[in-house]
Amino acid sequence: MIRAWWRRTGQVPSDPIAFQKDLAAAWGVDPKHYPIDALRSDFRATFADLRARRVLYKILEWGHVYQPSHVAGDPHGTAFRDGERNLALRILAATNAEPKNGAADRAQTTNGDDS
Repeated sequence: MIRAWWRRTGQVPSDPIAFQKDLAAAWGVDPKHYPIDALRSDFRATFADLRARRVLYKILEWGHVYQPSHVAGDPHGTAFRDGERNLALRILAATNAEPKNGAADRAQTTNGDDS
């Protein structure tokens, strides 16, 4: 959708903050007021099926989660890989996030106590 906008208008947004605000308004999302439960639910729904999990695995692979981020002799390369890794880990954390009472809720469900 973003590429289509660039093609249609023939211009690349020069102000990233204004561009983010335009996207938020167009998509109906306010990034500063995104309830954590809605965020958690959206991430889980996004990565719920097998195809999406394969995509998540690829994102984690690209983020060097399964290998060291150190690049021998290149501190800038190490910093760059560490940034990629940080983003991949944030996505993984968002998919695995649980509510504050998550473990207790799971224990109750496991024991058959749904009340």
